[in-house]
Amino acid sequence: NAIGEKSKLHTKTPVYPVCTVIVKEKHPDVKSKKPELLTVTRKRSAGFDKGNGDWEYLVYAGNDPVKPLKNEPKRCKSYHVAFKDLDYVSRSYLPDIFLNKLK
Repeated sequence: NAIGEKSKLHTKTPVYPVCTVIVKEKHPDVKSKKPELLTVTRKRSAGFDKGNGDWEYLVYAGNDPVKPLKNEPKRCKSYHVAFKDLDYVSRSYLPDIFLNKLK
């Protein structure tokens, strides 16, 4: 969303504002038009989950984007902890040419 756009796209070492929302579609292959999963990360107020940068993690099945999957947030936390220096957000899927322009 626009709240976190500057941090995500223009800052080398971002600190995301509260209410930042990042949604990512996960497709089974590059030709797929329907995602198999939707992942949502939302920056919450200080104290929500101090050990994970106060991020909330939600995962939805691509065929049922209404009810989140129960145990997936544990897996999300274990992945995102490696990106603590980037406020727990991976940008590994962005092209290198883009990442080289970050300030």
